[in-house]
Amino acid sequence: PRPISTKIETPVVAETPLTPNVAPVGRVRQVESSPNWNNPNRVENEDDTPFEKSIEVDSKVNIGLCVSEGNIRINGWERNEIRVFVNGGSKAGFKILKKNSQNKAAWLTVLGYDPLKDKGRDLDQCLSGDQIELDVPRGSIISRLEGKDVRIKIEAVAKVVVRNNEGDIQIRDVEQGVDVKTFEGDISVEDSGGAINLDTINGSILVY
Repeated sequence: PRPISTKIETPVVAETPLTPNVAPVGRVRQVESSPNWNNPNRVENEDDTPFEKSIEVDSKVNIGLCVSEGNIRINGWERNEIRVFVNGGSKAGFKILKKNSQNKAAWLTVLGYDPLKDKGRDLDQCLSGDQIELDVPRGSIISRLEGKDVRIKIEAVAKVVVRNNEGDIQIRDVEQGVDVKTFEGDISVEDSGGAINLDTINGSILVY
């Protein structure tokens, strides 16, 4: 009989970080890719009422945003529309990067100011507020959510990529993949599918 080899070849897989300043799995460090976190040009909402703004979008819109501080909740709904609500903090607006054939936004960034009204150089792009809510189409891809000191809750969207320095993160009902890294905070994922990649330096990870 031919001898059986016990040598096992271990493939080498090179990981490509999703953003230049995010460490590979197992070497999580503080998120550094948003220079706006210490930007003095923050555009505060000076009205007595919370700030609210909406825009029609593609049903599978790609969304990017950063949040410097506060609490944010992103919730999927059945409308092809994004609604942003900010209480006790910044204004909000949209920067459209790509449109679909129906002239609706297919890729956009949510900003911490309204580019149609707030003019000036180097305005703070990050949202901030005691209560931040985004209602988005259920097919949305949250391709980049960067936070500094933020509690994050995301529910009922297609896919999520989150990088956070400090704050707990709750993910629920995400069908096509979850990629979450936080330097300090707990991560929980429930009723979700696709590839799931979770990292925290100082916190717990719970997956249901």
